[in-house]
Amino acid sequence: MGQQRPLGVKLSYFTHFIQERGGREAFANLTTADVCNQFVIPMTKTQQVSLVELVAANSETQAFVASADWYVSHAWSYLFLETVDSLVNFFADDVAVWFCVFNNNQHRAASCDFRFWYNTFQSGLAAIQNLVMVLHPWQDPITLRRTWCVFEVYVARCVGARFEVAMPPADESAFATALVTEYQAFWDVLHNVKSANSRTTIPADRDNLFAVIEADVGFAALDRMLFSVVEQWVLDFLKRKVASTAGAERAQWLHALGSVPFHKGHYAEAKPYFYKAWKLFQATCGDRDERTLLLMTRLGYIYGRLFKPQTLWEPMLLDALSLQREVLRPGHPLIADTLHHMGLVYRHVSQYELSLYYYEQSLVMQGAEVRKDLLHLRTMNSMAVVQTKLGNYTDAVRWYVAGLNGYREAKGADHPDTVTVMANLVTLYKDEGQFERARELAADVVATRERLLGRNHDRTLAALLKLAIVYRCMGDYTTAGAVLKSMLADATTLFADKKDLVLMGQSQLGQLQFNQRLYSAAWETTHDVVRERIKLYGPSHAYSITPVYYLYWCIEPVAATDGHQERCLVVETYLRESDSWSAEWRKQLCSGCRGGLVGPIGLCDVCTFKYCSACCAQGLFKCGHDDRTYHVPPIDYISAQNFRQL
Repeated sequence: MGQQRPLGVKLSYFTHFIQERGGREAFANLTTADVCNQFVIPMTKTQQVSLVELVAANSETQAFVASADWYVSHAWSYLFLETVDSLVNFFADDVAVWFCVFNNNQHRAASCDFRFWYNTFQSGLAAIQNLVMVLHPWQDPITLRRTWCVFEVYVARCVGARFEVAMPPADESAFATALVTEYQAFWDVLHNVKSANSRTTIPADRDNLFAVIEADVGFAALDRMLFSVVEQWVLDFLKRKVASTAGAERAQWLHALGSVPFHKGHYAEAKPYFYKAWKLFQATCGDRDERTLLLMTRLGYIYGRLFKPQTLWEPMLLDALSLQREVLRPGHPLIADTLHHMGLVYRHVSQYELSLYYYEQSLVMQGAEVRKDLLHLRTMNSMAVVQTKLGNYTDAVRWYVAGLNGYREAKGADHPDTVTVMANLVTLYKDEGQFERARELAADVVATRERLLGRNHDRTLAALLKLAIVYRCMGDYTTAGAVLKSMLADATTLFADKKDLVLMGQSQLGQLQFNQRLYSAAWETTHDVVRERIKLYGPSHAYSITPVYYLYWCIEPVAATDGHQERCLVVETYLRESDSWSAEWRKQLCSGCRGGLVGPIGLCDVCTFKYCSACCAQGLFKCGHDDRTYHVPPIDYISAQNFRQL
């Protein structure tokens, strides 16, 4: 049997309360705190009771009192009428609510200690099992910055209570519009909320609540809990909109609903929503409508990210771009956005020159001046990534620094895109041999993503993978192995459908085993990666070719063992199938000069950085390690082995 619900007042009592005291005009510009001081305390002064108790004791008003159906979370600094309007807008029926201003005895409030309020709020919410948070304005949600309100969300999650959000009608309309037209804006606000920075009126309450939080879940987990319940509310809100609309309006809500997984990188989940929205816009607005063209771009991008055939996504993106140039004015932001997404897809399939071309075209379309809008910042980061891939480190650093500074200034240090730039910088610092700098930054990225996204999010696991790579490059194989083992366990369990993430982890495990001179284990692990990547990407993709060279390096040190010749044949077969059977180390770059690799190379025994003959001769070893093994191209070594078998 559940706990007995505390009493509350029906929603109709709020209207009665306002009318009895002069109507809405008398409450204009009064905060909830003002209403408490000017009305509630004087009304209950003689009896020294709560307003709920006073109303229940009066035969003329006792019908307004009932067991509370909902617990209201709000800020006392809110305008009272806006809070009331939010509740009236949210509830369809005359439900009874637990409202602290009315429920608590305001004459004893000052003498009650933290433990009293803690138990009151916790027991009340646990019994009621429904929490509605008044959230306005959506651009600056004060309740998410109040420690008691954050604590109420925490308790709701712990006791399994339903969580909903109430807004005034005008705010709800503006919020709904923003989810369609300014999708990222609300998440920018949400992700910059930190429970550790929340405040209380009484400093001691904050200290006590912080002690409870730190002893239980910690602030990172609490933030993630907060984001999770608000995100689920947004999803439910959008699903209700989809279910209650039709035509172009329904297409808009489908687009907004698909944008939630899309912006988290969950492209397979976003695809059906975007596809339905695209078809609806086509049917209701035509092929040349701006919204139809935007969804066409998004779908082409998704197909590319999901490694669908290039013959599917490339014509789709090119057609979308061509139509946009016909229909839209020169310099329209959608054209620049499409060019940027085309660059992203070509980068994803390792066509870096084409990727760079489309990024540059996007920047030209955006204008020469440095701006702080989201597309411009993202394009700057994208330029840095592809310049890194092309070995242009000076240009990459310039773009990264400009982009990171811009993100921090415009979006804040904890914005997801700011963290993405930081994650990309980890790779650059690692490639430049600045391992300690890379390690510190990688640890920051992991901590921030755990707070924003949770431990079991694919982007958090990708950040853990980068941290493991840095530890391996530093020669700390024990820590690298522990981080990698944890990452792979979660990735294999939670993201079996995201094979690229799992395969990246397994590939790094093979490299770690190679560094540890566990050549047989490294061969088996890496061979599994090669087979799966060929299925996923084809034999000629860089992701498929690179691990084949690790297979080759695994067989050289154990030339005298059984099965050596068979393994040589495996490597030769893979290289021939990918047109890589030559003196060139195909799709591999020198870690020193970033040029291509041809002929004998030096391979660092600690971090497996690869160096061309010229860098070896000049001592240009960026990693700073002293131990290297020198290797001839596979065609030379394996051909010699084949000759010996004659």
